[in-house]
Amino acid sequence: MKQSFAFAIAGLLLLISGGVAGFSDAADHPKDLQIGDSVIELTFSSGHLNLTTTSLTQWITISAKAVADYYGAFPVPHLHLMITPVSGNRISGVSYAGEEPVLVIQVGESVNQAALQEDWVMVHEMVHLAFPPVHKRHHWIEEGLATYTRTLGTYNAGLLSVDKVWLWWVNGLPNGLPEAADRGLDHTPTWGRTYWGGALFCLLADMEIRRLTENRFALHDALKGIVAAGKNMATKTLSPLSEVLAHRRSGHRGNRINRSLRANERRSG
Repeated sequence: MKQSFAFAIAGLLLLISGGVAGFSDAADHPKDLQIGDSVIELTFSSGHLNLTTTSLTQWITISAKAVADYYGAFPVPHLHLMITPVSGNRISGVSYAGEEPVLVIQVGESVNQAALQEDWVMVHEMVHLAFPPVHKRHHWIEEGLATYTRTLGTYNAGLLSVDKVWLWWVNGLPNGLPEAADRGLDHTPTWGRTYWGGALFCLLADMEIRRLTENRFALHDALKGIVAAGKNMATKTLSPLSEVLAHRRSGHRGNRINRSLRANERRSG
């Protein structure tokens, strides 16, 4: 889930002032993580969890490396990541765009190590870092990419079985199908169309790119090209979706990939 950077600043100020959970003692603060050339600055808020700081840091590291491996590099040079304990047994997250993006991950106090290893939220939120801010009517591409790519990224990293990948897609993708009176992805901002409709768009784009290039390239290559072109969540201004899709590594391959993505964009909108 993506939010504006202004909300991130407000949340950080509230935490610093002690209004939510307050920061834990300095002794509990983990060291910054180095992922390739990127730095992840970690902050752990105070509160009770059934997990150690070490296990949480390992979870963050494994997720970050999975994302870096998928994109060829971690998407942004510097990231602020905050772990905040909450009641319950769920993990949720929100990402904030800005020059130095912020991820706030809420971890339920009842979450155990087994649940942590099965979780997808950290990878989902980190995938958001690899795509620049676009107009809110295109929010489906942000969440759709995160929903689709988190599955492939965790699979490629050996964290998810192929059976689990298909189980997620078979159970999830039907939620993205248009219903009566649907006005296209740009104008139907429901949960199903935003997350799973966006993921379905990505699946169709992936299949079309593979068809056009005789399976030599995939959506993965286009996404790596966007990051390689310097487009990511740290981009300061909103980018037109068509401009983002125009970025590529090489003219020949990029033109074919770009045409495929644009065609799917027109059909979905």
